[in-house]
Amino acid sequence: MLAHESLFGFASEDPTAFGMRLAEAAKRHAVYFDDVIGLPVVLRGSEINAMLRDEETFSNRAFAQGLMEGALIAAMGDDHTRMRKLYTGFFAPRHIK
Repeated sequence: MLAHESLFGFASEDPTAFGMRLAEAAKRHAVYFDDVIGLPVVLRGSEINAMLRDEETFSNRAFAQGLMEGALIAAMGDDHTRMRKLYTGFFAPRHIK
């Protein structure tokens, strides 16, 4: 885990900079604690997928309030699956083009 480092505390005119920064960090660490946002950040897809499937250990309830209330990120279980199916078509490669 990275210590006393932040992937979020920087500015750039390059729209790809943040994603590139995350990808580079993921090569070195699966998880790190970000001092700027005060939370652990999971960087690798395999670990993210494992967390999303483990509702007993991990929760998305922090997103279930305020602006995110009712959003896909705040849904769990069957509600999440139903909503995800609705959104998936919008992000298909043919629609993104």
